[in-house]
Amino acid sequence: MDFVTKTYDSEAHVTYCAAKKISDLYPNSKFYIYEGGYDGGLNNENREKISNIKNTKVINWKEPYEFNEEVEFFETHISRLESIIKETTYLNYIINSLVGYEYDRLEQYNMKRYDYLYRRKPLVILDIANSIDGNIAWIDADVVVLRNIDELFQYDYDIGATVRNKYTEIKRDGYRDLDPASLSTGVLIFKTNSENICGFVNSWLTEISSLTLTKIREQTAVKNLFEHSNEDIFESYYNEGHLKTESGNLKTKIFPADIYNHFKLESGVNPNKHKVLHFPQKESSLQINKDLISDICDGNIRKWYRE
Repeated sequence: MDFVTKTYDSEAHVTYCAAKKISDLYPNSKFYIYEGGYDGGLNNENREKISNIKNTKVINWKEPYEFNEEVEFFETHISRLESIIKETTYLNYIINSLVGYEYDRLEQYNMKRYDYLYRRKPLVILDIANSIDGNIAWIDADVVVLRNIDELFQYDYDIGATVRNKYTEIKRDGYRDLDPASLSTGVLIFKTNSENICGFVNSWLTEISSLTLTKIREQTAVKNLFEHSNEDIFESYYNEGHLKTESGNLKTKIFPADIYNHFKLESGVNPNKHKVLHFPQKESSLQINKDLISDICDGNIRKWYRE
């Protein structure tokens, strides 16, 4: 099983730690680290530092041409609208925020920016799938594999994802729909060949395009695909489903995020339970988390231990 991510400078310290851990835990695996494109990627120092880790391959990558056209379009409008707002007096700001359209348009374009950034995830996975035989795990740039996760590869499935809460917990108080954020695409396991990976990702991209624009519709799309595979798949961990794609029927499976995509870091870390750590929403930039990441790299995780 190999690993892949897309990183940039603000998450370089996490990616460096992730690369070191993967090199230690899986010395015969490859860690493909994509950088470059819209967010600028890594600076020379970070690129060299990460590239020097054994089994790590840094790949300079640019978004497909049609994506570059899209980003040029909305960034031009964002710059213009931000300039207008900057030059607007406070009184006019109040008036325009009530009856104007410039602020609404700015919010819409900013949402397009987020959507653009998140949609690069399936594109990177599609790109690497065309270069390997299969069997690869996606991890976000703010994710660190803390311990061996070999048991995930012993199950029979093609596409695995993590769910942050049991479905029964999310349904409390009459709330019947699974929150898309509860299924996290921060960790995705592709235990299948490259053809099936491409088949799933193409279904993912199609589902994204069918959804109303939101910041996390790439995540909502995966949640929808897993529900298409089995409408009851989120009733309990380790449930399975079958998803029809252009490459054939793929078997899906869900795993507990508390073990394989742990993000409640304020309560500490239990290395015996939390095997994959996730620092979401730029929390990796907090000093306490920077210290945690540094200690993980140095093998000093014990000081952060919590039951």
